[in-house]
Amino acid sequence: MTVKDNPSTPMKLTVRVINLMGFVFYLALIGWLSTIGMPDRLHLSTVLVLLPFPYFLVCVVTSFARRQSRSVMLTGVIAHAVIMVASIAALMAESYWPSVLFVIFAAAWFTMYFNLPTP
Repeated sequence: MTVKDNPSTPMKLTVRVINLMGFVFYLALIGWLSTIGMPDRLHLSTVLVLLPFPYFLVCVVTSFARRQSRSVMLTGVIAHAVIMVASIAALMAESYWPSVLFVIFAAAWFTMYFNLPTP
């Protein structure tokens, strides 16, 4: 199947690239936070900072799906529901850019999924 035959291919590549960039950004952010001294105790803010890691991982892995399936959809919906927690926390802290980015990521992922061929 060529790119012409499969309209989801460009969107799959887009989802992979933006999520890999997000993953690298968050790795750099965690590295920077560790140099300035993150608290030793695990509390809510630490958990919220770590929430994007599984999200980006799920988005990249599901971008390799060849067709729509319930498992891919369920995994994507759960990942996007979990990332909404971080987005709401960012909004409560009056930091709006993470929420905007997560909306863009979600739109790209769902567009990719619905462009996949149906079984």
